[in-house]
Amino acid sequence: GCFPASWLAFGAFRPNRRIEQVEAQSLLFATMLAVVVVVFSIVKTKIVHYSSLAYYPITFFAAQVLYRWWCNPGRQRWIGSIALGTIMVGAAMVTTPLVLSNQQLLLSLIHDPFARSIVEITRPRWTGVEWAPGALAIGAAIIALALMRRMPRPAVVTLLVGLALSVSAFLRVVAPRIQDFTQRELVEFCRRYSNRDVILHPIGFKTYVHLFYGKRRPEQSPRSYGIERAQWESFLLNGAVDRDVVFIAKRAKALDLLRRRDFVELDDPHSAWLFLLRPRSKATASTF
Repeated sequence: GCFPASWLAFGAFRPNRRIEQVEAQSLLFATMLAVVVVVFSIVKTKIVHYSSLAYYPITFFAAQVLYRWWCNPGRQRWIGSIALGTIMVGAAMVTTPLVLSNQQLLLSLIHDPFARSIVEITRPRWTGVEWAPGALAIGAAIIALALMRRMPRPAVVTLLVGLALSVSAFLRVVAPRIQDFTQRELVEFCRRYSNRDVILHPIGFKTYVHLFYGKRRPEQSPRSYGIERAQWESFLLNGAVDRDVVFIAKRAKALDLLRRRDFVELDDPHSAWLFLLRPRSKATASTF
C-alpha cells in the first residue's frame, strides 16, 4: 500500500538521499517502521489496519527522497519506473469493477462455498463509471512519461497528483461496491441491533464489526460478567445470561447451531450469514 511513497521510501536507506537536519527524526521513524513490520509479521490475523501506522515513516522517508531530488534534479529513470507502476495500479483499478460486475466470471474464479453464496445473492449498484479512476491514473502516467525528459518536475507533479486523485476517487466510487460483497449485510445487521440491549457475538471467525457497528457497551463485555475472555463464548452459548444474545456465523460452517431448540433464526434463511438469537426467555424472542 501507500504507493508510490513505498517505492520512494527505499531510497532513503541510502545515506546520500537523506536530509541531515532531520537525522534524529529519521531514526525515530525507522524504529517505528521496524516495530510495525515485526509486530505485523508476528500476529496471526493479518488486517490492513494493523499496518497503517507504517504510513507515517514510509511517507516521511519518501518525502526526504523527493525533496532531495526536487532541489537537485538528476537522473529521471525512477520517474519512468513509478509511471509504469502507476499504469499497473490503474489497470487493476479498471479491471476490478469489470470483474466484480460480471457475476458469472466472478463465480468461475471463486471456489469457497461461503464466498460463492455471497456473490450469488449480492447485487451491487453499478453506475458504469467505476473504471474512470483507473483511467485517470493511466492518463497521468502517460503524460508523465511524455514530459519526463523535457520537464521532469511537472512530470512528477502530474504523476503524483493524478495518482492521488485516482486513488481518492476509487475509494469513493468502487470501494463501497467491494464492501457490498465483503460485509454489507453483516454491517447493516449490527447497526440495526446497536440500540438494543443485546449481546452480539461472532462464532467461527474474527471481526470487529459487532463491536464497532453494534456499539457494544461496557455492561455487555466479558469483564462486566466476571468471565475470562477464553470462556466468554462458552458462557454465551450455555450460561445464564441476563440479556438476549445474537450469534453471528457463516451459515455453511455453523449449521449444527440450527439444531439447538433454544435458538431462533433471524433474518433471511437463504442468506450466507447465519444470525441466531438465544433469548433470555421465550417471551423476549417474539420481540425480534
